[in-house]
Amino acid sequence: PGKSHWICNIHSGGRFVRSSVTKDEMEMIKKITPSLVGKGLYFVGYDMLMGNKGKRVLSEINVANVGGLTRLNRLYKRDATSRVIEWVEHKVKISKSA
Repeated sequence: PGKSHWICNIHSGGRFVRSSVTKDEMEMIKKITPSLVGKGLYFVGYDMLMGNKGKRVLSEINVANVGGLTRLNRLYKRDATSRVIEWVEHKVKISKSA
């Protein structure tokens, strides 16, 4: 996307690159996670943008279609998809035994 536009979704011209979660982003995630887990939402996607004051802000939480796993596989040359499926299967087994 152009410098004057804030939308940077892949489908609107954004790109995906390797990155790390910042301290500010992790703080936001830690604050929100207990509420999401309490609602049974264990695997979500956090979308964050750079706010007007130069600080990261949460724009949305994707709960129905997290996406991005294929891109993770390519960027990091790992099979993130299989790891997520194994994790989900483990959570289902735990919930069925409870």
